[in-house]
Amino acid sequence: MDNEIYTKLYEAAKVDGIISDDEYFMLQQVRIHGAVFLDTLKKAREDGIIDESEATQLTTLRKEIMSRAEMIMNSDENISEDEHTLISSLAEILSKYDFTA
Repeated sequence: MDNEIYTKLYEAAKVDGIISDDEYFMLQQVRIHGAVFLDTLKKAREDGIIDESEATQLTTLRKEIMSRAEMIMNSDENISEDEHTLISSLAEILSKYDFTA
């Protein structure tokens, strides 16, 4: 499975024509951890049932991705409007993955 989370977020990041250092680092974290999330989701769906343990693991991964993104964007103790928009885009992208038990 390709990392569609990264691809969608990259498209959102380049809308303004500039990818800041913080945005770049956030994209790199999403590339890595988004791939882990998608791989875990794929494995959870293999048997056609996502059990409570798998749903909990996926929820934790999604929260960790968001937490890392916010931490990166706040590394300079300031989250710009563009950075806030990108964080919101990431939350929206991740919310589209349904894995309720």
